[in-house]
Amino acid sequence: MVARVLLSAASAAVFLSAASILPAHAATIRVPSQEPTIQQGIDAAAAGDTVLVAPGTYTGPGNRGLDFGGRDLVLRSEAGADATIIDCEGDDRGIHLHLGEGPAACIEGFTVTHGSTPFGNWPEAAGGAILCDGASPTIRACRLIHNSAERGGGLGLDVAGARIEDCLIASNTAGAYGGGIYGGGGLEMIRCEIAGNTCGGDYGNGGGISFGGGPLLMTDCVLHGNVADNYGDDQWTVTRGGGLEASGTIRLTRCEFQSNVAGATNDDSFNDAAGGGAYIYGQDAVFDACLFIGNTARSVSDPFMSMGGNTAYGGGVACSAAVFTGCVFQGNAAYSEGNPGGNFAGGGGLHGRTATLNYCQFVDNSTTADLLVEHRAEGGGAAVAAGSHFMRCTFSGNSATTAGAAIHARDAGSAMIDNTIVAFSLFSEAVSCAGGNTPLLTCCDVYGNAAGDWVGCIAGQAGANGNFSADPLFCRPAENDYTIHADSPCAPDNAPGQCGLVGALAVGCGVIGVAGDDAPAAGAYVRVFPNPLDGRGIVEWNDRGGSHRTVRLYDLAGRLVLSHELGAGAAAGRQQLAWSDLAAGTKLPAGVYFLKLDPLARGERPVRVVVTK
Repeated sequence: MVARVLLSAASAAVFLSAASILPAHAATIRVPSQEPTIQQGIDAAAAGDTVLVAPGTYTGPGNRGLDFGGRDLVLRSEAGADATIIDCEGDDRGIHLHLGEGPAACIEGFTVTHGSTPFGNWPEAAGGAILCDGASPTIRACRLIHNSAERGGGLGLDVAGARIEDCLIASNTAGAYGGGIYGGGGLEMIRCEIAGNTCGGDYGNGGGISFGGGPLLMTDCVLHGNVADNYGDDQWTVTRGGGLEASGTIRLTRCEFQSNVAGATNDDSFNDAAGGGAYIYGQDAVFDACLFIGNTARSVSDPFMSMGGNTAYGGGVACSAAVFTGCVFQGNAAYSEGNPGGNFAGGGGLHGRTATLNYCQFVDNSTTADLLVEHRAEGGGAAVAAGSHFMRCTFSGNSATTAGAAIHARDAGSAMIDNTIVAFSLFSEAVSCAGGNTPLLTCCDVYGNAAGDWVGCIAGQAGANGNFSADPLFCRPAENDYTIHADSPCAPDNAPGQCGLVGALAVGCGVIGVAGDDAPAAGAYVRVFPNPLDGRGIVEWNDRGGSHRTVRLYDLAGRLVLSHELGAGAAAGRQQLAWSDLAAGTKLPAGVYFLKLDPLARGERPVRVVVTK
């Protein structure tokens, strides 16, 4: 044990003044060779010292409920998180910092697992693995897995300036808020993975992260497979943010949200689910180069019991005000079903109030509501209010069963849509309007949409303000490549007037005036919508016509699973086939498959299909 000397206030001031000009001599205390438990190693350390922990699994008193005692020291493992485990055995959380520790206090290279806290109030019931209450440490290269708490199953934060780097926060559970992380006051996260965390019960907000009341900065982070789900009998259930629920100042750069779910489920009351990938409220959110892929907002109830109504919106993102630049929304869904009192779904990719989007892609997003007494499914790609602005965006293959397969503009006023491609939408008109919103389109290509192109509330804008209707000639849509061919009418040299580039992506194939091997043959492609699918979907292709074609589905081993003959002399152009017609009653096991037209036309490639059930 390091000796402590008590100083008078005067002598302490002299000592601190002298210490500021003397070199620091930080000590290293080793566990278990010098101190038998981690807490004893911490107790033996002074500010600036390092407690170095050897590989092993640490259990029992002295190895959980660790407390730095207000000192900015470093707790580090010798061999990293895989080899150094703090196993709380369900008896306590792993680490509790609560006496003003700052950024120099560091936790590095540990797995913290099986931590738990008792049910109660904040902060006692928060942070199953680590709780930072009035402390702002640095947490680096740690794994917080299989922990539980009422709030923040993995990590609880009440801080101003905590920093988390290269951490995995996975498979944690919370009873109400933040399956992985809960807190506020300021947080920076870099290269972290938030995966497979859950929260739910009577409340369920932020399956991965629930954060508010301070700046949230995230760079190069991945949030996937997190679930927020409210469920119960005889009560109103509201769920927000499968991956992330956040307010305040938010800055996310190169982050990925994939396969997160916000769900609201019960028997006989109103259900409301929003923000499958992220739910953002407040007026200061910025997303740069972020991906929202395969997230879901769902609201489901028993059709024979429910008397209220169901709403689901923002499969990818639900926000009040946000700016998105270079973001991709793909395969997200909002769906509502089961309630005879009415079902509403809005914004498969994005549901926003005053959203600004620059160079963003919306591909294969969807909204659906079942066909009971009253239903509305709007804005397969995006549902936005007046004041929103799309600039150089690309919409392709989005669907809504009621209105606005690509974009639904709501509330009085005007949304602005400039230099944007709206193509190959399914089921309903591409752009719909409600509440007196009359969107103004400029330099837009609206083409190949199932319910018509310049129809409905945008009918009068065809041919005006640089607007047109022509195949955008995407390079390789079956491979999710929505760059455009050099001969595309959306290319800067080909677009009308002074429009310049139309769409989110620049020329990515072809040479102007020359049909090279990489040029799509009359826009040839094959694709499946939605993808992933659960047994209900559409197979779509663009065929040259006149040749004998067969749709074939193969498994990962290359074995033929299904085939469907199209016959000779099939019409040229865009064609569709219901997935159920292709399957012909066959129930496929969940998994990955490849679909192709046989023989392949130039520019076509097999498409990867994910079957979920």
